[in-house]
Amino acid sequence: MAVRRSPSLSGKQHAALAALLAVCLTVTAMAWRHQRDMGIEQANARFDRQLATIQTALIERMQGVVDLVVAARALTATGPVTAERWRAFVGSLDLDHRLGVDGLGYIAAVRGEAKGEFESRMRRERPNFAVVPPGSRTVHYVLSHIEPGRNTTVIGLDLATFPSRRAAAEQARDEDAPILSEKVRLVTPAGAENDLVVFLPVYAPGATPHTVEERRRALIGWVAAGLHAQALLDGLGGPDPSIHMHVFDGPPVPAESLYESTLPDPSGGGLERERTIPLLGREWTVRFHTGAAFHRDGDDRTALLMLLAGLTSTICLWWGAFSLMAARARGVAMAMALTEEVRTSRRRYRSIVTTTQQGYWEIDGLGMTTDVNPALCTMLKAERAGLVGRSALDWVAPHHRHLLERHLARRATTPQSQVEIDLVRGDGMIVHAQLQATTLFGRDGGVATSFAMVADVTHLRRAESALKESERRYRGLVENIQDGLMIIVDGRLRFVNEPFARMVGHRADALIGTDFRALVAPEDRRMVEERYRLRLAGLDVPQEYCCRLLWRAGSERVIALLHTAVIEEADGALATVGTVKDVTAQRRGDEQLRLLWHAVENSPVSVMVTDAEGRILYVNPGFVAMTGYGSAEVAGRTPRLLKSDQTPPEAHTAMWQSVLSGQRWSGIFRDRRKDGAVVALATSISPIQDDNGVITHLLAVQSPLATSPPIKFS
Repeated sequence: MAVRRSPSLSGKQHAALAALLAVCLTVTAMAWRHQRDMGIEQANARFDRQLATIQTALIERMQGVVDLVVAARALTATGPVTAERWRAFVGSLDLDHRLGVDGLGYIAAVRGEAKGEFESRMRRERPNFAVVPPGSRTVHYVLSHIEPGRNTTVIGLDLATFPSRRAAAEQARDEDAPILSEKVRLVTPAGAENDLVVFLPVYAPGATPHTVEERRRALIGWVAAGLHAQALLDGLGGPDPSIHMHVFDGPPVPAESLYESTLPDPSGGGLERERTIPLLGREWTVRFHTGAAFHRDGDDRTALLMLLAGLTSTICLWWGAFSLMAARARGVAMAMALTEEVRTSRRRYRSIVTTTQQGYWEIDGLGMTTDVNPALCTMLKAERAGLVGRSALDWVAPHHRHLLERHLARRATTPQSQVEIDLVRGDGMIVHAQLQATTLFGRDGGVATSFAMVADVTHLRRAESALKESERRYRGLVENIQDGLMIIVDGRLRFVNEPFARMVGHRADALIGTDFRALVAPEDRRMVEERYRLRLAGLDVPQEYCCRLLWRAGSERVIALLHTAVIEEADGALATVGTVKDVTAQRRGDEQLRLLWHAVENSPVSVMVTDAEGRILYVNPGFVAMTGYGSAEVAGRTPRLLKSDQTPPEAHTAMWQSVLSGQRWSGIFRDRRKDGAVVALATSISPIQDDNGVITHLLAVQSPLATSPPIKFS
């Protein structure tokens, strides 16, 4: 800029003015450069904040998947997994609105020798169920249930044949933690190249394994969630598409690429970052770089305006005024940056508190509620305005208020604590809640505020109560069952009930730990040992059979009917459960009936049995020989077909009066044979009565009189 020389100014003054102008221009240039560098620093800071937001969103999405499989594992603790229960549970989760989740499945861990039994059990729900691929293996990880229903075509798939899936499942089993697989292609209809599976182990009910060996023994299966990487990772950056993201499963090489976002205008990119994010047992490498849209936020325009302002200020203001303005501008920029940081932190805090599925409860030093989130309002069936400003004790059930009072009193010495109490909802219902509380202190060291994450454990406590009730009923059944009951592990009795102990003449506690084969009679011992061995091997042997047991290890035999099955104990051992019925008296009765039947069938006299109305039910060979009628000819007919006119009617009347009054009648009938001959028969007819004295059958025994030859009718 040219400076017009004033005639009133001396040369030194002009020189001083030129020097002052040069100094002002130099200072202006320095201020412009400083503003440009500050813009670059702000862009980097903004870039890092957005990357932190993306990383947090990714971890929260993956935590949402973990919450799904944890909830599914909790379902398995309440009872056996069936198709109906699994479908109802997964249907309640609304998976269609959960980003990236293709389906939720249950994988059963099946030993090779138990494969056939497992397939038979599953075919009760799915008639065409089979483990695929077919073949014998030491262990099978069989996908037995999966929902939504569009994925049921993969039921029966043995995941043990897929190395990457098997490795992730076994890592989850050994660590008792959710584990993410390497990238795979789901075999469901919607499967793609870049898919993932999250595995969470399921252990036997009641098992609490602590070591790897204990976890392997207690394992019964996994809960698994299939994920699509594209859907899981889309939209992590929010509505701003100016940041490009490339995700790798492990090192950043093309073969491990999981996801790459699209960038509308990559030509203006300038900032790059690479982050390693640990996720469920794996490490993802994520590369970020910015597009042109990221740098269109006015940073360069601000620097240009600063230059123009500096030039204008140089002409219009003294150096002191310009210096004050520059300092003020820098102060304003720093204040705005700090203000934005505070606003971002508050928005992040409010977003977490608002969207979390657990309740959030903030209480001041006096025990008054200062903040709650929507989840807590839903849990307590109350509006936010009805919670804030009221004492926290107002929402605690009377029988648990002393617990919360004691918890609040200890906040100064116990900043981290947990308490489980009953809360009262707005509609008067009780909610079993678990509070994880943290206390913050003020500058004076006193309690400033406490906040707690509140989990509704009502369903969990009900499930625990139902389990205890089930155990009580089981023990009542075992203690009151009339049949003998025994459990055998490794050939020795682990449990017997009192009826079984009485059956073999011992005390129940004296039998525990003894070899069960010592109770079997020598003549049946080999058969019982062989069936026990084959049943443990998974082979098909009769579940019910008879054998002879020794009474007090002596020579007296007890005939027992055994019904056995193989189960797995909580410690992983195979156990044989058997019910035992003493059928000694029944077998002896059967033997007596067999002898009686043989005597009747081979008796030379005629024996006939009718119902109460006189319809013939049975005749023996003696009747056939004596009358000439076959048993099939007389079945269902009455003895009238033998009646002849040579027996006085008074004899029949007397007979019926006697038997209907419950008395046996004896006399002589002259009956007609099939060939027409009439024979005189000594007859004895007896009524057969039930326990109530009601006549149910009639028994007739007849033999011919030796002095009365048959009479032939003309």
